[in-house]
Amino acid sequence: MSKLPNISYMYENEYKKQMAKLILDDYENKSSVSMRIFSDCYILPSKFVLNEKNPVWGQGGVETKGEILPESIIPGVFGGKYEFDKTVCKNITEPVIHIPILKDHWGHFLIDVLCRFWFLTLPEYQNYPITCCANLKTGTLEGNFLRVFELLGILDRLHIVTTPVHCEQVLIPDFSLGFDRCFSFQYLNFVHVLVNRINIDKKYCGKKIYFTRTKFLKSKIYEIGEKRIEKLFKRLGFEILAPELLSIEEQISCFQTADEIVSLSGTIPHNIVFARAGLKYTILNRQPIINLPQLRINQLMKNVSVTYIDVWHPAMARKPQPYGTGAVWVLISKKLEEYIYATYKAKVNRPNPFFLVLDYCHWILINWFDSLWRRR
Repeated sequence: MSKLPNISYMYENEYKKQMAKLILDDYENKSSVSMRIFSDCYILPSKFVLNEKNPVWGQGGVETKGEILPESIIPGVFGGKYEFDKTVCKNITEPVIHIPILKDHWGHFLIDVLCRFWFLTLPEYQNYPITCCANLKTGTLEGNFLRVFELLGILDRLHIVTTPVHCEQVLIPDFSLGFDRCFSFQYLNFVHVLVNRINIDKKYCGKKIYFTRTKFLKSKIYEIGEKRIEKLFKRLGFEILAPELLSIEEQISCFQTADEIVSLSGTIPHNIVFARAGLKYTILNRQPIINLPQLRINQLMKNVSVTYIDVWHPAMARKPQPYGTGAVWVLISKKLEEYIYATYKAKVNRPNPFFLVLDYCHWILINWFDSLWRRR
């Protein structure tokens, strides 16, 4: 197993105890990932059906013999049968490689989508058409999501299925990573292709970078207190960057050339899949809940040094919310102060208590509105 993440700067509580156990687990899939081959299939695109069982990314998947293949869905998130007219389906006679779902959320794109593209370096799969279902906010793949497939050289054979189609043979690649699945080092196959096809920008070479979420609209409302943490790291000589404002080439350049990167927990640390060996990455825990996919990614990227620091306000432990729900309240915690002094020999000025009261009111108000919205 790789060098274990440093968790000495986490609060002494049940979450640290849980983390101490979880990081000792071996998450590697010792078997090689493979293609699952199915015949006489119907690919059903993502579709919202008005019933209580509709997953958040819609129903759909690959149906054969009247049943949806488990390999073609993400349980609880995407997949399920619905009625369609088989007599009007287009027929595809050549074998296709099928990617169950495309999602334009960067964290899910890394974990649930690109984990299927390990086959790209294998010559036997070079000429297959690639079909996929999709759940896209704008209806089309764009921005860095589109650019990734351009760089991988598969845009001309990638086909988003928008109406049910019949395929005589469908190949579905195994997951090589996932939210609660074992990982395979074959995940890095597509990473190597991607990194080798961009011109690494050397302007980040040797730098210390703080990736902020404060430029992201939802974070401005739902995540409270990060601006003060951002200012602290700027004072320590870190360059402040917002990843969503960078191209994929710029993001990979940061992870390939910077000496040290710091960010809040969540999607941003998942990007260490693009990191060079020796990168120092510090994850500031914005919630007490442990981000399970990150533990797998940490082991996958065994030559990246990871340190966890708790910066979530202790009030959040009263009713912990899963990632992506509720308001987040972060602060310059005692643990962060200890880390800053131990690492940079710098002392931290305590925030004005008045601002903490304002943060508390903001946090309570947003949680209240969020709970009302979810009851609708």
